[in-house]
Amino acid sequence: WAEIGTDSATSEGISASGGDSLWPALALDSAGTPYVAWTDTGTSGFSSIFIRYWDGSQWAELGAGSATGNGLSSGATEAKHPSLVIGPEGQPWLVWDDGAGLGTSVYGQRWDGSGWQEIGAGSNSGEGLSATAMSGSDNINPVLLAGPNGTVYLAWNNQGIIGTATSQSIYALQFDGNGWREVSSGSAAEYGLSGNTSDWAPAMALDNDGRLYAAWATLDDNAGYVNIQRRDGDSWSTLGETPRFGVPDKVPAIGEPSLPQLAIAGDGTVYLAWLVAGTDSIKIQRYLP
Repeated sequence: WAEIGTDSATSEGISASGGDSLWPALALDSAGTPYVAWTDTGTSGFSSIFIRYWDGSQWAELGAGSATGNGLSSGATEAKHPSLVIGPEGQPWLVWDDGAGLGTSVYGQRWDGSGWQEIGAGSNSGEGLSATAMSGSDNINPVLLAGPNGTVYLAWNNQGIIGTATSQSIYALQFDGNGWREVSSGSAAEYGLSGNTSDWAPAMALDNDGRLYAAWATLDDNAGYVNIQRRDGDSWSTLGETPRFGVPDKVPAIGEPSLPQLAIAGDGTVYLAWLVAGTDSIKIQRYLP
């Protein structure tokens, strides 16, 4: 292991902002150039989204001010949880959540080679990419996934009130070059993709056939699970069967699950890892096609 530039893994690292630097996100372009985004409090006390890239000799800003001041977020904000991918143009796409207004919304921008642009109209203003969500709800922990066909997927955790009950669901959209749309009917409204009220921490992956897989943590019958499904057309199918409590589409986590991670091998084997809160243990399973 070697540092990438002076002090990249010592002292204050590549952030060196004088504040707290949290939630790093990493992406590599086709030339192998690394981009790193993170949440930074700087010296203002507010949370901002910063990004730098390795230009061959130093960790440089990606556009003026991308890692100083308010970064890519604007003003006195609470911007957190960046997710970073290389988009279909070969340039970085970046999303995050920000609680500066009524509720918390998901925002996004993309680098076009010379400046930061919205990813579709309104992606970095108003209620951002989560505008389809319930008014005043909290939209947090966004996750981006870039597919080989140019499609980019976005999932996040929506927390709100439906009727008199608290709802926590998984929402998902996809960008196909013309704009953002739901990945399946109702995937970004009301109960969302998950269709449940006790879901959080989404993860996504694609197999070699371009099929989308989604996983999230859930509670059912007061038991914790990781739910994993695969999209087939406009519908979702479950992966395997786990008969515990008669719920066939969830992997039992034995404790409250969190932070599921998905990876799919070339032969179609699906790997799923997660954290079990309370025991602070890491679990992993695989599903053979």
